[in-house]
Amino acid sequence: MKYTLTAVMIAAMFLAGCGGGNSRDAKQKELAKLTKERDALTAKITALETELGKDTVSLDSGREVTTVAVVNTQFKHYINIQGTVTSDENVSVTTDIGGTVMQILVKEGDRVSKGQTLVVLDDNVISKQLEELQVALGLAKTVYEKQKKLWDQKIGSELQFLQAKNNFEALQGKLASAQAQQNRTRIKSPINGTVDNIDVNVGELASPGRQVLRVVNLSQLKIVADVAENYISNIKQGDSTQIDFPALGISKTAIVNYVGQVVNPINRTFPVEIRLSNKDNLLKANLLAVIQVVDYENDSAMVVPTRFVTEMNGEYMLFLQDKDSTGAAIARRQIVKTGKSYNGQTHILEGLKEGDIVIAEGSRDITDGEAIKVMETTK
Repeated sequence: MKYTLTAVMIAAMFLAGCGGGNSRDAKQKELAKLTKERDALTAKITALETELGKDTVSLDSGREVTTVAVVNTQFKHYINIQGTVTSDENVSVTTDIGGTVMQILVKEGDRVSKGQTLVVLDDNVISKQLEELQVALGLAKTVYEKQKKLWDQKIGSELQFLQAKNNFEALQGKLASAQAQQNRTRIKSPINGTVDNIDVNVGELASPGRQVLRVVNLSQLKIVADVAENYISNIKQGDSTQIDFPALGISKTAIVNYVGQVVNPINRTFPVEIRLSNKDNLLKANLLAVIQVVDYENDSAMVVPTRFVTEMNGEYMLFLQDKDSTGAAIARRQIVKTGKSYNGQTHILEGLKEGDIVIAEGSRDITDGEAIKVMETTK
């Protein structure tokens, strides 16, 4: 013991410091005195150790560790799926006739209503046609009405009446067609929403099929994801999910609205859709979303931090705080059966009970039966 060594060292130093004038008898008497003091001190230390019920030396020399008390707690395991924010009302607005852009009546970010005129194309040619048709229609109407009046009085020929009627109705059809053509030079919003971007300028030629602008309605969105087929039994319509948006640093909860019934043979995935409200207008189309779906849940589980569980020769183990025969704290290796792990936590199926104390920090290099000094215990 360290106290015994210290006493001997003191005696040796004393004897070495004695001068040559001291007799051998004097040195022997002094040594006997120091030895007696040493034995008395050793006896006191032994008595105190026995009284306290633990080895004072082992407490000083044991490995310093922290521990975690095991309690029953709720454990959930999630499937993480990457999805994309989309909208059913994300419309590329085009024109089906060519024409020069004369007016752009909105700007990006404007709220627009369904049927509202957004862009006006050149309609000079059609406007002239309309003027001519309206004049011709007026004349044809007058002729028709006179011929009808004569025919009702049995005056004139039936052929004249039918020709006047046919001419009048034909001009009505041409006028309606020209008006429809003119209406197509007014590019209108197909939905209620917001102008996202404008792709033309005044004076440019708008070609059929080319996007003129985009209108989106982001008040109601959906998240679409292609899920690996091995999860097909874990996700059902109506499942609650948590959705994280890494770019925004926010999360929302929503329900799975649709689960596809057909697996894509090319990439072995099936589609999933989740609808959610976007009243705060924070979410944007094509935004990345991480969908978390609970595939396992236990309300009374033994859970420990995953980093404290070690695999060795195909078995999983951790170290518990225990006591030796003298009551001193030691580490005891415990083989366990592990379940699922998530977010740094592992569900222990067998090998632990509530109240066990798991050695946390300091457990990596510890050995079975090694003396420990517990610095802190947490729950």
